[in-house]
Amino acid sequence: MNRRSVSLLLPAVGLLIACNSSEPQQPSSLEVTRTLAVVGNDSIDVAQFIVYSASLPEAMKSGPSPAAGRRRVLETLIDKTLLLAEARATGLEQDAEFVDRLEEFRQARIIESYRRRHIAAQIRVSTAEMEELWRSSHRDRALRFGGVMVETMAEALEVKALLEAGASLKELAATRSLHQASAATGGQLAQYLPKSQVVAPIAEAIFHLEVGGVSEPVLVRGEDEGPQSLAVFKVMDEIEAPLTLSEGAIQQELATAKMAVRSRILRDSLITQYDARTHVDAIRLVAQRSAEIQTGPVTVTAADSGRVIASYRGGEITIGEFLVATASLYAAANTLLDTSKVAILLRDNILPSYLSLEEASAQGLDRDPALLQKVSRKKEELLLSLLRYRHVDRHVAASDEEARTYFEANPDLFKRPGKTELVEILVDSQDLAQQLKDQIEAGADPQALARTHTLREELRATGGVVDINQAQLANYKDIFVSAQRSPLGSVQGPVATHDGYFSVFKILERTYVHPSFEEASVRAAAFVRIRKAKTGYVRYVQSLREKYPVRILDDELADLTQGTS
Repeated sequence: MNRRSVSLLLPAVGLLIACNSSEPQQPSSLEVTRTLAVVGNDSIDVAQFIVYSASLPEAMKSGPSPAAGRRRVLETLIDKTLLLAEARATGLEQDAEFVDRLEEFRQARIIESYRRRHIAAQIRVSTAEMEELWRSSHRDRALRFGGVMVETMAEALEVKALLEAGASLKELAATRSLHQASAATGGQLAQYLPKSQVVAPIAEAIFHLEVGGVSEPVLVRGEDEGPQSLAVFKVMDEIEAPLTLSEGAIQQELATAKMAVRSRILRDSLITQYDARTHVDAIRLVAQRSAEIQTGPVTVTAADSGRVIASYRGGEITIGEFLVATASLYAAANTLLDTSKVAILLRDNILPSYLSLEEASAQGLDRDPALLQKVSRKKEELLLSLLRYRHVDRHVAASDEEARTYFEANPDLFKRPGKTELVEILVDSQDLAQQLKDQIEAGADPQALARTHTLREELRATGGVVDINQAQLANYKDIFVSAQRSPLGSVQGPVATHDGYFSVFKILERTYVHPSFEEASVRAAAFVRIRKAKTGYVRYVQSLREKYPVRILDDELADLTQGTS
């Protein structure tokens, strides 16, 4: 019998078989060709076992003994081999959906490789450039400032004039500001804030000002997410903010700008090299058809679909291909109404992709071993997912009665946090954050520590207490998930925030809301379908074991276990 070998690559013979073994031995070059199992017309050897085992998380390789762990891995690999055999036998490799999805993946990886080599790899950001942007964007400053919040533009302009004339910010804030928390402190912040810690509208209004400068009126949100108001700010003092505080963001901004320039240069070079040009009549036809469509995608006749909308040396793009490409770009519906926008879409997006593929192929990037390995893995992944969908998942349904029964039997699965109250302390030093955590765990009052240390001015009055479910997610995005999952009473952190600070918090209170079945019916039905799909998948794989003979060479597996235990 002619047996095929399943398409698994062995990156190195020296990979270890690591299933519950502290110091496994390396199999010899002869051992890796030994067969461990026969699955229909396919065989599984030691080399394939090693590669597959290395791809699995440790939890999927565990067992009461090393031998049991390896047996579990082999059984899972047999299931995968059965599914791939069935995919081949049913002609799934020739299925149009599969072919299109795999080719789309292949082309995307080729373009990605080409652009990484010819764009990203060519970008260099110098220290001098970073320092220049650091200063020119005013991120070299940390400001202490204050403000007065009022209701109307007339009031804001009056406050601005008074501040510029020398009026006391403290007095204006105390007598006129709608923001009670800051009015109580004379309208001023107690700490210096770098630009990254100030919301964009306020930052843009004040960071270019000298000390003593007064901003134009700024539209701001009122206290407790109240209605929008206007605020006028005055810069009280400044200190230098170190470059390290914004270094990552500055480097990314410079690199992004340089890559945009490099992309345009490469695009123009390819268009010239391949003598690419657009076809005006076809562009007009697309705009005309787009104008005739009120809703949905633009459609054309079969004859028009084959018309050329752009051409280049060695290839062309048809209207049909253009419409498919624009759909994948999620271009706005009105874009295709304008012939100039269609031409720009072709020049800036679609032609560069086609030309990058041509140039990548000319350079042999489509034959790169690493790329071929990625495509091979994706092929197996697509075959397995498509096979499961067509034979199991799409046949699964859940009735209202089944969903309700599951909902009533598992109420805790559907509860959602109603209140997650915590004390949070935000500081600018990891060492300080750790010290504060240690003090809280030793019994110190976290609210008293928050009043002294937190950089969140709005939380000083409450001792750092906040219901994270009611607060603005943007302000607490770095700790939100951890806060939802942490046990009641636990102290968490230090958590590094995206803008260079460190957060320590203690969970004070958590309540849950139990929705009605009507509110949770969609989720309940999804749970039922998932459970049914899992059961159906197990039955389907078992049916394949009956269809394709499976034989495990126990002696070979035992020898492998003994040789590596």
